[in-house]
Amino acid sequence: MRSLYQLLREASQASADEDFNTAAAIYQDILDCDGMNGDIDIQLRLAGCHERAGKINDACSMYQEIIRKYENMNDNQAATSLKELVSQLQRSERPMFVRPTYRISEAALIDELISMGEMIHLKPKEILCNAGDPPHTLWLLRRGKLRFKMKGYEDEPDIAYTDEGGVMLVGEIGVFTQQQRSATVWSEQHADLSAIPISAIRQRQKTDLNFNAAMERLILERWAEPIITRHALFDRINDIYRKQIARSFEPVEFKSGHCLVDLGGIHDACYLVQTGCLFFLDTRLEDTETKAKLLAYALPGDVIHSGGLLREFNSPNRIMAGTNVRLLRLSRVAFEPFTLQRPWLIQALIRQSRRPSHQQVLRPDDDYLWTTNRHIQLRKASKKK
Repeated sequence: MRSLYQLLREASQASADEDFNTAAAIYQDILDCDGMNGDIDIQLRLAGCHERAGKINDACSMYQEIIRKYENMNDNQAATSLKELVSQLQRSERPMFVRPTYRISEAALIDELISMGEMIHLKPKEILCNAGDPPHTLWLLRRGKLRFKMKGYEDEPDIAYTDEGGVMLVGEIGVFTQQQRSATVWSEQHADLSAIPISAIRQRQKTDLNFNAAMERLILERWAEPIITRHALFDRINDIYRKQIARSFEPVEFKSGHCLVDLGGIHDACYLVQTGCLFFLDTRLEDTETKAKLLAYALPGDVIHSGGLLREFNSPNRIMAGTNVRLLRLSRVAFEPFTLQRPWLIQALIRQSRRPSHQQVLRPDDDYLWTTNRHIQLRKASKKK
């Protein structure tokens, strides 16, 4: 008989492979395990799999059950958010999510991106972008060498190059986080790059499910995983398990003003901020008389609410979306198998959750921008049906 840990791993892997019917079946098995019946986090994952598999009626039925639980818990904001989703699903003429017809490999994704852009040529010492520029373009270095100089750093500029068998991502941090360019980049010698407009990538993601799924994997593997290695909570976990944790993150989006976690509330998840800004406040959402004090803030690359990976953790502050945000969510249920095998993680989480609010935001080291492996080999891969 498979353990809960094995089931969670299998469900997470099936979701990562866009095999949502299989993932849904495994999540249902998890709900049948002792102590897991009615677990809201697993029910949300199961409903999400139904939704992405195109089984809208099953998804809505599960969401309705979760809404009733939220209402019984007096979590009206969570209930309202789910009601809006159910209403949107029921109004839709077609499923919002349909299982991708095939998996695009990383090399095949690069081929797709190249076909969407244009080739540009840089002369020696020619500037590609300046620190502070808006992130309108993703570049793929195909030949030559580039220099990178981060604003405010006096060190020798970094150099980057690729070989004939691959390309190097340039400017991908801006694509993933929507932040201004962090460095000035210029050519060390003659260089050839493919330039792909971000607007074209965004539009393609809206209309091409296979392409969108491949871009989501690229974000997890080339941004989320390297970033969590720069956080004290994850750096003692070996590479294999850290990859599994990275694959357990799921994207969620909230509009400005949304209360992610209320003061004193229990919320079984932590988050990696991908885009936008979050505020930490010292009052409850329902307290309209007291002027809220800003305790801390979180920006892309930060990990927040790590105490949510503990059972029955009461948030010491209210976390609000200061702007529209996109977050990568790691649930307690998905992370708990790792803590069962590594008791020191529980102690680390407890210590972190007892810190002042401004110290509970886990920020990556400054040099995290340069830890990512940007090189992608262009091996030809057949499309997996």
